Order: sequence, then structure tokens, then C-alpha cells
Amino acid sequence: MRIGSYHQVGELPLYILVSMPADAYWNPWIAQVRLYGTFALIALLSFLALAILAWQHFREQAANAALLTKQVARRTSELQKETAALEVLNRTGTALAGELEVDRIVQSVVDAGVHLAGAQVGAFFYSGDAEEADGYRLFAWPGASHDDFAGFPPGRSSKAFVPTLADGETIRSDDLTRDPRYDYNAPYGRMPPGPAPVRSYMAVPVISRTGESHGALLFGHRRRGIFTERAERLVKGLAAQAAIALDNGHLYQAAQHEIAERAQAQSQQTLLIRELHHRVKNTLATVQAVVGATARTASSIDEFYEAFVGRIISLANTHSLLTEAVWQTAPLREILEKELSPYNDGTGERIVLEGPAVELPSEAAVPIGMSIHELTTNAAKYGALSVSGGRVFVKWTTEPNADGIHLKLTWLERGGPTVELPKKQGFGSRLLHRVLATQLSAKVEMSFESEGLHASIEAVLKEAAFIRPSA
Repeated sequence: MRIGSYHQVGELPLYILVSMPADAYWNPWIAQVRLYGTFALIALLSFLALAILAWQHFREQAANAALLTKQVARRTSELQKETAALEVLNRTGTALAGELEVDRIVQSVVDAGVHLAGAQVGAFFYSGDAEEADGYRLFAWPGASHDDFAGFPPGRSSKAFVPTLADGETIRSDDLTRDPRYDYNAPYGRMPPGPAPVRSYMAVPVISRTGESHGALLFGHRRRGIFTERAERLVKGLAAQAAIALDNGHLYQAAQHEIAERAQAQSQQTLLIRELHHRVKNTLATVQAVVGATARTASSIDEFYEAFVGRIISLANTHSLLTEAVWQTAPLREILEKELSPYNDGTGERIVLEGPAVELPSEAAVPIGMSIHELTTNAAKYGALSVSGGRVFVKWTTEPNADGIHLKLTWLERGGPTVELPKKQGFGSRLLHRVLATQLSAKVEMSFESEGLHASIEAVLKEAAFIRPSA
């Protein structure tokens, strides 16, 4: 097959046919198309390869960006948690540094521990509590009620608490209900009856600088596997702060107790010095009066000696009772018993004492004691105690009033010699009337009845006389 064309020669009616084979016409085009097509195909394949590589790179970059975003978010969350934990630790540390009350220290530490550990409940077993049998008291449980822990065995009686309280170990359990190491005591089995208050469990000891245990921080959650190593690390740091704060609190309490004891001792010393000064002055005045009165009534040296020694012994006995008493008082009943017990018989019916327990202050004990001695001596020489069948009845009553305690003491003798009105007033009568009236503003009445002496003493104990109720 040929391809040709006619061409006119000038204006002549002459045409020339020019032709060529069809292959000669098309082959160059085909060769060019093949050449350019090859290059185009190669370029297209290269483009496709580059596009695929670019897509793969884009996907890798997108994945890396997503991973980086996720890591940044995780790191940001961790940083926020660490920042929050540091804020809690700093805030708690600041609070503990200025706190010296043990109860507030414990409450602050437990509250902070619940936040740091992510616990639902927290508690503190506090050592050194004398009210508990094992010396530990469950203290502060934010997030739970006391009833939630009612079934737990106390302190060292529970296997869950022994490693921490007794051995100072840190315990972390993902599920306390399935942990064979801390099986609960009978009859509760693994857990107390009812819903389990905790499954995740962590206990951290609080140890003082001397190595002694302050107790343990306990944390729990109803879900399993809550507490991590990070939580354990944070709570250990908190426990160290708590130990320092509790040490300081105990030192403060000990210092306050010592200051109070010293102040009390100083006050007691001042009181004793004032009391001693007052008592020595009164004693010397009493001795001087006894010497003068005894000398005026005695007819011989022997009589003077006997009367004077007896009165001094009575005075010494009263002072002995005052010295033995914690509050510098003397029991009225003991004063009477010391004077009258030597004259009692085997039946105990010769001397009858009846009245409530009364503690006489020193300014009342000395004159009343001397008066009882004089009444006893007079009864032994001339009255009911001078014969075997004589009896002495002493009765006293007390009644509070606006000025203090009104004391009325009655002395009654029966069964002795017939009593006659004395011709002159002896020392005993003068003591009863003058000394009691002067020192106590007492009212004294003496009736020399034929059946026996009847005397009564009424006085107001202006300073606090301690009156015990009758048994």
C-alpha cells in the first residue's frame, strides 16, 4: 500500500503523481510514539512509586505525630499528677511544720494520703493508746464510717496489720480478699461479714527518729489493683513527714507537761512555805500559851511536866496528821481516835464516834485537836474515863453555808463519877473558850451535868474543808 498525491505543474494541464509506501509514512511516527511512550511510561511508573513512597511517609509521619501527641498527653498527665502530688506534699508539709497537736497531725496526714494514693478510705493506727488492749487505736478514717471497720480484729490481733505494726514492713496487696498472706482471723474468715470495705490494700509504717513505731497509715479501695509503686513511694514520703511531725508533737506535749508540772510544783512549794511559816508561827504561839497556862495551874514540877508533855504530844500528833495529808488537812475522826483509842475496851462500845468524814484545815485542826486532848485528859482524870463503866459519846455534823462549812461537835460523858461545877477554871476550859473563840470564832458551851460533862463546839471552817459522804 502506497500513499501519494498529485501536483499540477504550473498552469499547465499537467499533473505529477508523487507516492510513497504507507510504512515509510507511518514508521517514523510509530518510532517517535514508541520512544516518547517509553519515556512517559517510565515517568508515570516513577511518579507512582514516588507517590506511594510519599503516602507511606505521610502515614508514618501521621502515626508518629499521633504517637507523639499521645506521649505528650501522657507525659502532661503524669506531670500534672506529679505537680498535684508535690502540691499536696508541700501543703501538708507546711501544715505539719506549724502543727503540734497530735490529733490534727494524724488527720492531716491521713487526708493527704488518701489523695496521694487514690484511695477510697484511709486510716491511722496510732500507737501508745492506753485505752486499747494492744496499745493501738484506729484513728481517722476519711471515706468510711466506723461501722465499716467494726468487724476487723484489733491492731496486732489481725494478720493484715501485724507485718506493719509489729515488724515495720510496708504492705501492698492488689486484692486483700484473695491474698493468702493476710488471711483474717476466725470467725470472720477472710473478711468480716457483709460487703468488703477494701480489696486493694496498702499499709505503711510511721517510724520515729529513734526507731520506735508511731503506728501505721492504712489505705483501701473497693476495686482491685489500685495502688501502684508510685503511690507506695509517695505515701512513704508522707509517712516520713508524719513521723517528724509526731516526734515534734510528742516533744511539745512532753514539754508542756513538764512546764505544767514545774508550775504546779512551784505553786505547791510556795503554798508549803507559806503554810510552814503560818504553822510555825501558830505552833510557837500555842506552845507559849500552853507553857504559861500549864505553869499557872500546876502545883509542882512533876505535875507541870506531865501536863505539858501530854499537851505537846497531842499537838505533835495533830501536826503529824497534817503532814501526812496530801492537801495539808487532818481527818477529824483520826484526831479523835488517836486521843480516845487508848481508853476503849475490847467491845469497842466505851468510845462511840459518829459523824461524816471531815478534813480539817491546819488552822482548825490544831485548836480542835488541843481541845479534844483537854476533854480526853479531863475525862481520864475526873470524868467518865476515870472508871471502868464510863462511856464517851462524840457526835458531829456538818452543813454548808455562805461562809463555808458549819461544824458542830458534841461531847457527852456518861457512867462516870458525879459531876460538880468546878470552883475555878482550868487550862482546858480556858483553851476551849479562848483559843477556839480566838482562832476559829467558835461557840463553846459546857454543861457540868450530874450524869457527866456535856460540851459542844460550833465553828465555821472558812477554808475548804473536804467533806466525804458517809459510807
